[in-house]
Amino acid sequence: EMKIGVISSYACIKAANNYGAVLQYFALQEYLKRRGHEVFWIRSVLPHSGVRIFLRHVKHYRSLPLLLRYYECHKKFFDFIGRYLNLSPSIYRKVSELARNCPSADVYVAGSDQVWGGIQPENYLRFVSENNKKIAYAASFGSKRLTPLQLATIPQWIREFRAVSVRESSGVEICRQMGVYAVHLLDPTLLLDAADYPAADSGLPEGGMFCYLINLNNLDDVCFDAIEEYAVTNGLPLKVVSCQYSEVFFNRKYFLWLSPQQWLGSYKAARCIVTNTFHGTVFALVYHKPFVAILQGGAYSTQNERIISLLETFNLQHRILRSKPQLGELLETPIDWAGFEERKSEMKEKTDAFFRSVSL
Repeated sequence: EMKIGVISSYACIKAANNYGAVLQYFALQEYLKRRGHEVFWIRSVLPHSGVRIFLRHVKHYRSLPLLLRYYECHKKFFDFIGRYLNLSPSIYRKVSELARNCPSADVYVAGSDQVWGGIQPENYLRFVSENNKKIAYAASFGSKRLTPLQLATIPQWIREFRAVSVRESSGVEICRQMGVYAVHLLDPTLLLDAADYPAADSGLPEGGMFCYLINLNNLDDVCFDAIEEYAVTNGLPLKVVSCQYSEVFFNRKYFLWLSPQQWLGSYKAARCIVTNTFHGTVFALVYHKPFVAILQGGAYSTQNERIISLLETFNLQHRILRSKPQLGELLETPIDWAGFEERKSEMKEKTDAFFRSVSL
């Protein structure tokens, strides 16, 4: 048994109700526990003060009821964390704190999620002095190419890793250009099956239509009129979850504020899914639900590489919505779930082989 410290997107959870961030760590923790290891999440947060985050929320929500609902939901996230996740005893605000008081582990893992989307030294395990203890699991650069600042900073850091795996196929090429061999592996959430997740009743009626939509400028970004029309035409109860301030765009009658367990329960209960997020798409796959993936626009379009790479891995790129009239047709096009599971098993075997190669 090894003790494994994981650094991923804990900072994201402190500042936002992000279902993907919390569930990808849950999945990696459970996978490594099954391999016989003790795992903990290193609670590294950005040095923003709570006051600054609160003021940002006030500015974006501009409504006391919304702000209160946000914080009630935020509490549910920390209830989930307390119940299901192993955490480092301390919270770290700077890489110097981590280096000075490094939580003890036999191996440190960077990933998954967009840990390599910036140049925060802690996400590249700069606080770990021994190179042979550093591994990257399904780390994501979040985009197809590095910024000039990343190019000037991170290649040397990544070369010090004992083994590197990345979440997007484009990440393999980014690493190759740095002189690093990387293998393309699954996001941890796909290493578990639906039954492994603690889904709870969500308030979405059985057989409803569930939407998980974020990073909006307006409802046209996600063809919401077409979504409403499809729900009405087919007599489907429609419910929406959002986060990162996009809640303000939706009619309250559609809106749910859910714990991670209830969010999973919505996937379980749904007849179909519409989402514009990476993990929103992943869980449609996990729960074998007909889905449509919508790409994000404007400043958020760099996020799309993750969704495209995921769907190409499973030969499902045709589930991306290219035009509004296509929505209903796509939702009614069956998915070859046996083929999906076969491909997932092959990819999971690659993950098993990756951890065996580093004696985990």
